[in-house]
Amino acid sequence: MSTLIRGALLAAAIAGAAVMAPGCSSTTTSPGGLLVVMSSDGTLTQATRLHVDITSSDGSKPYRNADYAIPAETTLPTTIGVETDGDSATAVSVNASLWAGTTLLDDREDQVIQIPTARVVELDIVFSAKCTAHADYQDAGAASPCGTGQTCNAADGTCVSSTVNAGQLPDYSGGDAGTGTPDATVVDSGADGATPDSGPSACSPSTCPTGCCDAAGTCVTQTSKTQCGNAGVVCAACTGTNECVAGACGCASSNDCPTGTACDTTTQRCTSSCTGNLVCQDSCCDGTVCQSVKATRCIGSTPQTCEDPGTWVTGPIAGGTCGAVCTPGVPSCNGQQPQTCDATGTLQDNGGPCSGKTCVSGVCSGVCAPGMTQCCTDLCQAGGPTCGAETMYTSQEGCTGNTSLYLYPESCGPDGEWVKGSQCPLTYYDNTNAFVCLYANGAAACKPPG
Repeated sequence: MSTLIRGALLAAAIAGAAVMAPGCSSTTTSPGGLLVVMSSDGTLTQATRLHVDITSSDGSKPYRNADYAIPAETTLPTTIGVETDGDSATAVSVNASLWAGTTLLDDREDQVIQIPTARVVELDIVFSAKCTAHADYQDAGAASPCGTGQTCNAADGTCVSSTVNAGQLPDYSGGDAGTGTPDATVVDSGADGATPDSGPSACSPSTCPTGCCDAAGTCVTQTSKTQCGNAGVVCAACTGTNECVAGACGCASSNDCPTGTACDTTTQRCTSSCTGNLVCQDSCCDGTVCQSVKATRCIGSTPQTCEDPGTWVTGPIAGGTCGAVCTPGVPSCNGQQPQTCDATGTLQDNGGPCSGKTCVSGVCSGVCAPGMTQCCTDLCQAGGPTCGAETMYTSQEGCTGNTSLYLYPESCGPDGEWVKGSQCPLTYYDNTNAFVCLYANGAAACKPPG
């Protein structure tokens, strides 16, 4: 196991306590102290740096604030030790954080009180991706957003009390502590005001399995908002509107939960599930899970958008959205069948199919239907051409002077109006090879006679 100390765990007794850095080894005169063992559950393999910050319990006195490159200077698991000089009032704040470059992966803040003077105890800190959501970066350092007096529990990713009664920790089992860089720091713990340690506490996990230990070392089995905990941990006060449920601080409403989660009032835990009409914090419940602001959903063919601070806002039905094939009120055609769009975005037939006309934007329009053709002849007379669904030949009737006649076919356009085609070749009426506008099988076209 790679560690930050080697050899003898404790250095010579000095005023207050000492933080043992890598490579420290000396003769032990004070047998009491704390060994912080830092490890990972294997979910943060991208870590490149370990930061350790140890101060007085009130944060006013820095004892160690150092970075250790992974794997150049250390690897996980690793340890760092705190020794006492026999003063049972020793108390320290331990902040350990794991980083990948400048990205904070996990951090833990423990307020350790009553560091034993007659034995060495072990404080285990396990880094885990389960706690990444509770990691925060403030003022160029790591800080837990769990709330005052709380830190993350790597077992399930929940926020728990950050107060640790060192007198109730297990003894350090010993073993090779590894290598590191020597740089011991003296700790003056006399002003920290920790509760004096008188050896193994009468209140412990073994003697108080269903409650928590108060400042006087008494087992409190009827836990409350102000004294919450279980399995013999130090009692902690729940912050905000959090309540003490089964020995752990929980939520009383969605206001106690992070954005995108709801408060399960049965378990008083924050959860992404909102089944049962739970209220989501600054987000919207889709009936199953909390959805973030600007998320969308469909209620039938009706679209909805989650708007701040967590309300579903209904939008208009539109073709191509939420299964709607059309926009309500907009007419259309299905071939020659006029249609309209109903309130649900579904097409409905509007009357019968168009006959002799063309369906245009849901209305029967024009003077002809798609596919219709006809022949036309210009007889060189006032009143314009003569058209019809019949074959037309050259003729001199109605012509004076120039006996040239014009023949041409017409077809029905997309708007239901006739569209003039190319003129048949110009001929004279008495030319036996004259072209005609031939109408046959429902189609008109220029063809020579015969």
